[in-house]
Amino acid sequence: MKLRTSSFSLVGAFLLLLSISSARAATFNIANGDVAGLKTAITSANGNGQDDTIELAAGGVYNLTGRDSLVNGLPQLGPDGGHKLTIHGVGTTIQRSSAGGTITFRIFSTLGGSNVTLSGLTLTNGNLSSGNPIAHAGAIYCNFDEAGNTVLTLSNCTITNNSADYGGAIFNDGLGGNAALIITNSTFSGNSSLNNGGAIFNDGSSSGSATLTVSGSTFSGNSNGHNGGGAIQQDGSNGTAAGSIVNSTFSQNSSAGNGGSIYMDGSAGSANLSVSNCTFSLNTAATPTSGDSIYVNRGATGSAILQIGNTILKNGASRANLATNNGTVTSQGYNLSSDDAGGGVGSAPGGFLNHAGDRRNTDPLLDPLGLRSNGGATMTIALQANSPALDQGKRDTISLINNDQRGVYRPFDDPNIVNAVGGDGSDIGAYEADVRNTNVERIGNDLRVTFTTITGRNYEIQHVTSLNGT
Repeated sequence: MKLRTSSFSLVGAFLLLLSISSARAATFNIANGDVAGLKTAITSANGNGQDDTIELAAGGVYNLTGRDSLVNGLPQLGPDGGHKLTIHGVGTTIQRSSAGGTITFRIFSTLGGSNVTLSGLTLTNGNLSSGNPIAHAGAIYCNFDEAGNTVLTLSNCTITNNSADYGGAIFNDGLGGNAALIITNSTFSGNSSLNNGGAIFNDGSSSGSATLTVSGSTFSGNSNGHNGGGAIQQDGSNGTAAGSIVNSTFSQNSSAGNGGSIYMDGSAGSANLSVSNCTFSLNTAATPTSGDSIYVNRGATGSAILQIGNTILKNGASRANLATNNGTVTSQGYNLSSDDAGGGVGSAPGGFLNHAGDRRNTDPLLDPLGLRSNGGATMTIALQANSPALDQGKRDTISLINNDQRGVYRPFDDPNIVNAVGGDGSDIGAYEADVRNTNVERIGNDLRVTFTTITGRNYEIQHVTSLNGT
């Protein structure tokens, strides 16, 4: 009798726990194109005191035709007492309408204290016109007010063809608080700003802090029209901007000022960034000495520190990939730069990239076709079979990274290539050259595996131990 009472008590407790758990989570399923339903779901999630998921239609399109809140096409995403909101899709698009006469607006903004995750979405055509006092971010403004810490996570998203005065796609605002922007396996392409940060403006201003974390992502064809940061502005002026970028590719971004891809500004504040296992290719700044890849500005009183390791820096002839204004560039080794080793406009990186394994005045011999789908969630730039980056790197120059941008395990160490002294056989950059062709066949009881590496070397593995069955 005691056992039966105990059993019923356990069942009752389980059901009560299940009931409580269910009450703390809600899912909203929104039909393809149902913008009104999407707005209603966001409004409900903002105030229901639950962790919420908004499921959008796979391959669906949600076309926004006008403003809903302030200069946003959708309702602002609120904190809801610290609960998390996930907006999930599979190849799903949320866009500002491209119809003629559509008023300018961004897609949406997050309020202070919110915790929002976007997954599997494309955000496109957001636009804020010049002269608007809050013309920041064409797609997402993170931490719209000054209340509480804010976290915005993007996973497997495409943010494309958005524009604004500052931060063409995203403005991560740490004004008076802490704002964290986390980006994984995502693509930023064709975004533009009239001023700074063609794709992202990460702003730790007014004693606030902003943290940017990027992994497995690609930035291509983004641009800014003034000052700096064709793809990213890492701005710690009057505050703190920190972050890291790993396993990512920057290709053909451009700046009308400094920093073809990244501009770091620590004037009167602090801007820190670590870059590892990345590839920078054919990005351009305004002048040959303005830092086609990265520009580090400390100003007179601030702090700006870049750490860089196991990264490829490729630009045009007689141009500088890295440049500074009193900033600090600390090499962690195993970088490969096309800049001159000394003399001419490329002399500056000669003083920066001086750690073990660094190579200068060297063409990395990237795939001449540029960005392509080489597997993985985002496009990458492969290495040619005779690239000097092959097996000349080290995967843990800053932090241990076991995979390349595509998720391929590194190192793939070709025994016919002599590794760099102190290296581990990893390739330099975001792309780890792996097996090109694989064939598996059974011959009687023998299993034979043959494969060819990127350098054209052929290998064969055989094992014979009375192999039976299929």
